[in-house]
Amino acid sequence: MGDYSEKRKKSWKDIDKARDSSERRKTPQERHRDEAAAKNAVRNYKKELESFFEGGDVPSGMKKDMGNVKAGGIFPLLAAILKSENEEELVAATAALISGGYDIPSEDGDVIVKLLDHPDEGIQLQTLTLLNDLLDEGHPCPDEQRTRLKVNLISLSASDEDLLDLAEEVQDKL
Repeated sequence: MGDYSEKRKKSWKDIDKARDSSERRKTPQERHRDEAAAKNAVRNYKKELESFFEGGDVPSGMKKDMGNVKAGGIFPLLAAILKSENEEELVAATAALISGGYDIPSEDGDVIVKLLDHPDEGIQLQTLTLLNDLLDEGHPCPDEQRTRLKVNLISLSASDEDLLDLAEEVQDKL
């Protein structure tokens, strides 16, 4: 049978050091200081992240994971689409996205639903195709009631046969 000292892996010095640094041993002022530092770090990270989505630099905590993502890029363009409040703003934001060399993102359901309001039937066809693919893959519709209403409106107003057929197909899946 092994000796007691063989089983013990940590020295008494290490054990005492661990006990002294535990949360229970901290004074209320030390705990308050640590909580404030953690809240401040979260607040700064959120500011960096918000700045990134508005066209700023990649947050320092994400640079390793994101590689060579350029400041700006597609994120502010998508934000402009989502924030558009009228048809004119939506058309301008969509034109900026397309002229920037980007496609309509197939994984962003909110942008897809917003683009169903676009007056151009070509954009509507692209958007409905993406929505149809999302539904085929089993993804939930972001705002089913609003989406159903928009697709119904397209099916009533569209002049393109392909768009009409696709709108009916999507309506059946909703």
